[in-house]
Amino acid sequence: MCRRRWPGSSASPQPWPSSPLDAVSDADAYHAWLQRRGLIAVTVHIRQMRLRLTPEIAWLIITGPGFVAALSGMDSSAADGMRNEYLESLSRSGVTELDATTLSGIGTRLSDGG
Repeated sequence: MCRRRWPGSSASPQPWPSSPLDAVSDADAYHAWLQRRGLIAVTVHIRQMRLRLTPEIAWLIITGPGFVAALSGMDSSAADGMRNEYLESLSRSGVTELDATTLSGIGTRLSDGG
């Protein structure tokens, strides 16, 4: 499990929960994952994409399906405070872009004979 620190925080790094996506987060790992599923002649392509990180895109990452549960139960004032702190921490850390690189993989599955 990797350890992450909230940008701008002096607190000790906290464990970052692992995700099923961690197992396929780079081209080699994704290639091996596809092979373990019975594919042969596997090819993995990396599609580089970097987006200018606007406040709207940064907050969309939080309010999307992966993190929206963190906001449940908060009133709008608390959510606005969290949004402001999050955006300020990105600014303090010099984060100006979002790495939206995507891996795509293809392979062949041999027939079972049926």
